[in-house]
Amino acid sequence: MIVGAPVLGIDLVELARFRTIEERGEDEPFRARVLTDGERRWVGGHDAPDVATAVCIAVKEAFVKLLGGRPEGFDWKDVEVHPPAALPAVPARLDAVTAVLAGAGAEGVEYGPCSMSRAAASRFAALVRTPERPSAAPWAAWGRLGPDVVAVATWA
Repeated sequence: MIVGAPVLGIDLVELARFRTIEERGEDEPFRARVLTDGERRWVGGHDAPDVATAVCIAVKEAFVKLLGGRPEGFDWKDVEVHPPAALPAVPARLDAVTAVLAGAGAEGVEYGPCSMSRAAASRFAALVRTPERPSAAPWAAWGRLGPDVVAVATWA
């Protein structure tokens, strides 16, 4: 790994922001602008669409931090959160992250693989892939922390 390269990106999103967007009737235009089609399907079928939207935004922001900023030409849809269903075995690194979230008091901790656009994946690969570790996949964990949503992005 490159010395000094981040291994975690963390973000906290105020859930109240998304409830305000919904109350103003701006939730669908907002989601269309920042969520992929897959994320919008997940959010639309979620018991709490505001929570699912906040999860997606928190994960995307956590990846921006993991990447050291937005790559040139970055778009919110460059990072896609996949719903936590029928997932492969949890990478050891993510096991530790979910334990930290739970230890910090986060509730309903979930995790899932993520995917990235070519621009974001290129930056990601430059940070975490080395001859010793030729492949690394983006993952995230998230949960509720009080009235907010917290997310941690990493690679496995």
